[in-house]
Amino acid sequence: MPSTLGRTHQLRARRDQLKAQLAEVGDLRPGSLVERYRRCGKPNCHCAGKGADGHGPSWSLTREIAGASVGRTARWAARGRRQFLEARDRTLNGGSGPSGDGGPRLVNPGQAQFGIVQGGVFPDLRCESADGTLEVGFDAYAIGGLSVGEPPDQMHDIVELTTDLLPVDRPRYLMGAGTPADLVEGVARGVDMFDCVLPTRNARNGQLFTSTGRLNIKNAVYADDDRPPDEGCNCYTCRTHSRAYLRHLFVAGEITAAVLNTLHNVQFYLDTMGRIRDAIEFGRFDRFRQGFHHAWSLQSLNS
Repeated sequence: MPSTLGRTHQLRARRDQLKAQLAEVGDLRPGSLVERYRRCGKPNCHCAGKGADGHGPSWSLTREIAGASVGRTARWAARGRRQFLEARDRTLNGGSGPSGDGGPRLVNPGQAQFGIVQGGVFPDLRCESADGTLEVGFDAYAIGGLSVGEPPDQMHDIVELTTDLLPVDRPRYLMGAGTPADLVEGVARGVDMFDCVLPTRNARNGQLFTSTGRLNIKNAVYADDDRPPDEGCNCYTCRTHSRAYLRHLFVAGEITAAVLNTLHNVQFYLDTMGRIRDAIEFGRFDRFRQGFHHAWSLQSLNS
């Protein structure tokens, strides 16, 4: 019994801790956001980027609303960067120096802070936001406010414009993108890093990304298909399960379907980025890019 009671107290303490953390989620001021990143110690963190909440996706905004968001983001960036640098100074100087006042320190001394460039789909606002973010000065730079429903060509144009404004010796991160084609086209325009819910969300809905295009595993055509989801993939799902079995799991509502589909999609994204890096290293990225789009366009024509 004592051990059971001890475990109960531990669970209650953990519950109270989680409640306190959840209570902070609603507080998205620049300082509180930097503090949250500081405590979790993840390798990269972002200054607060303020979109135009309540006005729809950024590509549909008026220039006036997008401009107000750019100004707000710049003010938040300056405040967030100042707080981050103070914490870094305390960490690196051991309590001495201009910020050695005994305040918060970085949990991860190697943590890098990203400044976010906003501006919607307006080139002049993108330039204004990039100038302001560069003036503050960050370890790396992110491109925000895209991949929210705007036409792909428009997104690619804004990405190219923005990356041309950012320093080549700092990582450049396209937030919230995207499809496998977006990864290829983003790299072609100078992007280094991406994040997106697409591989996991689509996996839960029965869609797999493969070397020949998208595969909707719930379709009846796969009911008796003994092939792996992607014959060119070496992930656990493709090594051990057939399309027919994955379809059976999905149709039956088994959570295992979401797990196996997710394992494949995440591996496909990792493999795609690995192939991109190899193509760049060996000077054949343009050829890789053409081949990638050719394979996916063939699937579109045959579907």
